[in-house]
Amino acid sequence: MNRELPYHDYTMVNVTVDPRFYAVGTNNVNAHGSQRKRFVSKSTLVWSSGDTAIRFNDNNNQTMILPDHTWIEFKSNISSVYWDALAPYRYILMYFEGVLPEEARFTE
Repeated sequence: MNRELPYHDYTMVNVTVDPRFYAVGTNNVNAHGSQRKRFVSKSTLVWSSGDTAIRFNDNNNQTMILPDHTWIEFKSNISSVYWDALAPYRYILMYFEGVLPEEARFTE
């Protein structure tokens, strides 16, 4: 765990079954853990089991296509993720490290 980014969260979604939206930190809130809050991810690691269209922070933002079986790291402020399955039975693994929203506006 990165000590400069104290909040972390991870999730796995089935893009054809699960809702097409995930707010960063939602699993922490539902688990009633010590980090029971949503946060802004400054470092996001994403993997997809097949080609998947993904957008960050707003459903109207630019769509990116995640390549098949490839890990990609995004170093930007991400608070939510939207996706569309380009084929059935795809999975997305996401790992987030970040800070509280009021701390996210400060650059490193």
